[in-house]
Amino acid sequence: MKKLKYLVVLLLGIVVITGCESNDKEKTMVCTRTINQDSISMNLKYTVTYKGEYVQQIESVEKVKTSDPTTLTTFKDTIEATYKPFKDTSEGTEFVFENENKETFTISFDIARGKIVVSNIKYLKNGALYVPLKSSYNFTKRVYPATINVKKVGSLTKNENNEYTTLKGNTSYIYKSDITFTPSNVNQKDIEVVSLNSDVITVTEDESYYVLNFVGSGKGEVKVYSSSNESVFTIIKFDIAPLIYPTEENFVISSFENKTTIEQGEKLQFSASFLNESEITSSKSVTWSVQNGSDVTFDGNIASISSTGLLTASTVTDAIGTVIVTATVKGENGYISKSMTITITPASTTDVIPVSSGLIGTWSGEDDGSNQLSVIVNSDGTMVLSINDTDTFNFV
Repeated sequence: MKKLKYLVVLLLGIVVITGCESNDKEKTMVCTRTINQDSISMNLKYTVTYKGEYVQQIESVEKVKTSDPTTLTTFKDTIEATYKPFKDTSEGTEFVFENENKETFTISFDIARGKIVVSNIKYLKNGALYVPLKSSYNFTKRVYPATINVKKVGSLTKNENNEYTTLKGNTSYIYKSDITFTPSNVNQKDIEVVSLNSDVITVTEDESYYVLNFVGSGKGEVKVYSSSNESVFTIIKFDIAPLIYPTEENFVISSFENKTTIEQGEKLQFSASFLNESEITSSKSVTWSVQNGSDVTFDGNIASISSTGLLTASTVTDAIGTVIVTATVKGENGYISKSMTITITPASTTDVIPVSSGLIGTWSGEDDGSNQLSVIVNSDGTMVLSINDTDTFNFV
């Protein structure tokens, strides 16, 4: 580690260039050096532009290679500590320093070329050139946001006041890919997304998006700002409506034509409604169910009901009695149910031919060919014709 520190000090603390001529012409000298020590390899290159006894510019490039991560970390930390004062320097900024002989030199920043340059350094003792400040170091120009824009928030839409509208209890998302910056070449894109009304909106960060939970109702705002400059930000406004649930008083059910009795095999449509339907903002989804009444002796369900409220009575013999039809909807403090009782009776038959007509019964006789004829007349209007007790014909 001591050897590494020595090399870093040697590399960063002083550059000695010999053989420079003293005249008024601007000249360039390129000095290179390769250092291989233990597990460290360094390739150093210094380009010096000078005129007479004054250096016009020094640029240096240092390449360090080692298999030891600790060595690289130490070297990196030393470099970063050296240039930390210039980290956020803007284009055109200059710093003037004084060396040990009370002579001054200037550090300037060439943003376009990605260089820090040291200039106006006077020759010192024995014609050698000393750079009291550490060698210059290549850097990338930092481009910070001037403006921030959020394209959209999930699938939410805006009202006439440019506010995103949603309901209390809902969740939405701001995807990081939907956050844009100007100018277009911004490379410092670290941002913060915070709620300005945590009693209404909470914000959590995931890998590729921010989660917005709408925990209250009313007006709320979310601020998206640059981590490097909080004065660069955008505000997203929300209007969160409260959830209005159905109540037992405004939830009603009914049957078609208000029927309360059907026969076996018949169907009956039920419907659910809300007296203040336009005010309800929560789910109005209704679940239907049916169960046998206490008077039913049949072993099984005597009716079924669909998800849309269509009741169907069974046709099975003895599947008669009462059933209880129930509709259920979610309320603010639990579920609300409303029920109706329906009676299922045996299927009736209609007498087309009254018994009093005297036609109902079996009629028999003989035709001219001595064939025995028999006619059975039923009350529902159907007839059965039998010839010689072998050929039978049904009439409806």
